[in-house]
Amino acid sequence: MALSREPVRLSNELALSIDKRLGQDLVKLVTAWSRAWRVVEAEWRSVTTQLANEVARDGRPSKRTLRQARNVQAALNSSRAALEELVQQTGGIATPSAKALIESSARMNARIIAAQLPQGSELRAQVERTAELPNRQLEFLVRRSTARIESALRPLSDDATDAMLDALFQGAARGSNPRTMASKMLEQARTGFDGGLTRALNISRTEALDGHREAARAQQFRHQDVLDGWQWLAQLGSRTCPACWSKHGSKHELSELGPEGHQQCRCARAPVTKSWRELGFDVDEPASIIRDGQTEFAKLPKKQQLEVMGPTRLQGLDRGLILWDELATKRTNVGWRPAYYATPVREFRRRIPVG
Repeated sequence: MALSREPVRLSNELALSIDKRLGQDLVKLVTAWSRAWRVVEAEWRSVTTQLANEVARDGRPSKRTLRQARNVQAALNSSRAALEELVQQTGGIATPSAKALIESSARMNARIIAAQLPQGSELRAQVERTAELPNRQLEFLVRRSTARIESALRPLSDDATDAMLDALFQGAARGSNPRTMASKMLEQARTGFDGGLTRALNISRTEALDGHREAARAQQFRHQDVLDGWQWLAQLGSRTCPACWSKHGSKHELSELGPEGHQQCRCARAPVTKSWRELGFDVDEPASIIRDGQTEFAKLPKKQQLEVMGPTRLQGLDRGLILWDELATKRTNVGWRPAYYATPVREFRRRIPVG
């Protein structure tokens, strides 16, 4: 069976529900970080003002001297405490979302499989009756996702406060106007603090999405007798990276992990059933509405193609100097799974003549 209109509609419905849930988490985390910064901002404003005056008078201190300064230590400790509280809040937001996405993914994948089977058939009804994963399997997936979230978040507060100290040290340059220097250092300190937010968002979103994919895979294996494999579906648009565009529509064995997208990747694995005749139904089935990424990309206006690929990749594709399959490169990641990323532009530049 190919992915016809109804299973694709259900896949899109699942994608929209995931985006909605993760969007709500984004708002919660951004709000929490903003409130936490307001608590420590006055202390950092005092530190940067005092430091800027000292630098103007005595020159730039060593990093060790800066770290040992009592007011800097106090500001770092306050920030670390605030960040540790934010880590707890992030876990409290990310874990329920991961659980919700795992449960909804399992249910919806059963519906997507059923929607590819003949209406009114006992086989379709059988799949629909088994939409829920067994409790033990569901609990295992949730525990694994929760453990990954907690492990990834653990070093966040220390890393963010180290970044704030680096910001002070880098900003303490001799010869600047003290007021300007203080303002710049305060801005850089907040950047270091908000770096924790960037990582928290990345961790919570990536692990929730991976939990969703693992639940889809688990559900698909329960119905492997009717499945022919899975198809890589990307949410095609200007925000979609070249790697995901290149993988869209590709077909894979059921045993193959994936989609092994980059961090925060929104791609999904859509189950594809065997043909109706393979399953014993002597009737014609609906045609697939999924086209490969290259075909869909060719339909875009040039302006949108440029937004997706950038000038070098697009020129290479148009002139046949870059192959579509070369747009994605698989890389290993320390402490995480392998993933496909957009092949860096520098890998293509030497192929494309200047002018």
